[in-house]
Amino acid sequence: MPRKSKGARLWLREQRGREPVWIIRDGGRQVSTGCAEDNYSGAEEALSRYLAQKWASSSNTPRGAADVTVGEILALYGQEHAPNVASPETIGYSIDGLSPFWADLLVSDIRAETCRRYAKQRERKPATIRRELGVLQAAINFAIREGALTETRLVTFPEKPPPKNRWLTRPEAALLLQAARQTPHLARFIVLGLATGTRKEALLSLQWVPSMTGGHIDLEAGVMYRQSAVARRTKKRQPPARLSRRLRSQLARWRASSRSHVIEWRGRPVQDIKKAWGQAIERSGIEHATPHDLRRTSITWAMQRGVKLFDAAGFYGVTAAELERTYAVHHPDFQRSVVDL
Repeated sequence: MPRKSKGARLWLREQRGREPVWIIRDGGRQVSTGCAEDNYSGAEEALSRYLAQKWASSSNTPRGAADVTVGEILALYGQEHAPNVASPETIGYSIDGLSPFWADLLVSDIRAETCRRYAKQRERKPATIRRELGVLQAAINFAIREGALTETRLVTFPEKPPPKNRWLTRPEAALLLQAARQTPHLARFIVLGLATGTRKEALLSLQWVPSMTGGHIDLEAGVMYRQSAVARRTKKRQPPARLSRRLRSQLARWRASSRSHVIEWRGRPVQDIKKAWGQAIERSGIEHATPHDLRRTSITWAMQRGVKLFDAAGFYGVTAAELERTYAVHHPDFQRSVVDL
């Protein structure tokens, strides 16, 4: 019985008197990547291009799950679909995580057992494993829709972890703001995060006038537009947010000392706050918290004030189901009709 082909894969070719070089082995065919031994990432990119070209050349002939490697469908998905989404790098990171384990396996090898084995070998948090396996399932579905794959396979996911519910108490928030006084740009980030629950990337790209690269503040109308008009819509909804009078007054003062962006450091947009955030957390002495916890805190405080779920969903861009599942417990009306019976 003939041996099952392993599909295209990288192989380090060593020759006497020459430096080792990565090549692509595909059955009896060998294709040089032109990458030396220490350039494995470049070799992986070459393999990805090879697989995508191979898939494109055979796309008119649909193949079954036993005739296609997972590496091929990941390459197809990365080359043809990823460039058309809002965050292609997210798909790229997942493919990088999936490839070492899955690339040489056939689509027909995708079973509950192999998915569990991948999760064990990957040694990452369940949320990361779920995200990466989600990309694998999406790649399979994409190949089916493209008519290049005739059989589907269902990916088995690890159990979904409980939602994170870390939020800051008001004393903790005060300590964090006090610790951020040494870094005014971080203080602005914290104030806006607590007041509007806006995600980190949207806050850092926020500008004073409409632009193609991020949202903006309309001080006259009192509205924060969290994303530009041309931004691609994703599952992470970013609806406009009405600004309170107090926040508008504060923003007007910031405007006088800013150039283009709401959050700046020495007159330039801030690319990341990781270092400043870590230092402020250390100085504040509060329990570990992440920038995204400001969003959770803002939503939690809104629930504690008794904000209507409908209004909170519209303001924060959260589904009613997510509010019910994660935040409704903080609402003063939570299960009140039951205990008042």
